[in-house]
Amino acid sequence: MNKWFPDYDPSVPDQVEDKNRPWDYDHIHPERYLTTETGRSRHNIPQIIRDWHRSIGNLRAWPLEANRSDGDLSPKTKFSKVSDRERRYHMTTSQDECNASFVGYEEDDWDDWCASVPEEVEAGEQPVQYLAYADYGVARQALVRAITTRFCKLYRHWYEELKIGDLMP
Repeated sequence: MNKWFPDYDPSVPDQVEDKNRPWDYDHIHPERYLTTETGRSRHNIPQIIRDWHRSIGNLRAWPLEANRSDGDLSPKTKFSKVSDRERRYHMTTSQDECNASFVGYEEDDWDDWCASVPEEVEAGEQPVQYLAYADYGVARQALVRAITTRFCKLYRHWYEELKIGDLMP
């Protein structure tokens, strides 16, 4: 964030709230797969998916203009195509975008993010409420694995960078 927005100071009073900031929270796996067109929760989606979907494992701080241009793209599409807006933030490859998102490029979690939205759903051949159907158990499992893997990576990075282990007796 510092690299992208060196002049942004969150301690300035008008930047403390969720406005006047150059970044946004992006759901890597879009919220639209869990809500209706009116924003209400879809029925029959397992609670474990609802709980993890709102965690930092599925949220990333992302440049506001890049997030808005991504819209509700699937993780596979987000990470496969670097937009012109993302290039402004020195991301020129899919690997750059994955690294900035704490997603392992071409690792197991990459496969899980890609498998979290079935091809037929992404192509518009099946409904976006696929998570409500048990037939999509493989996609459900991939989504939970992708989110929890990223969640653990984020905390591992925090733990190691701040040398938390060195503080323990």
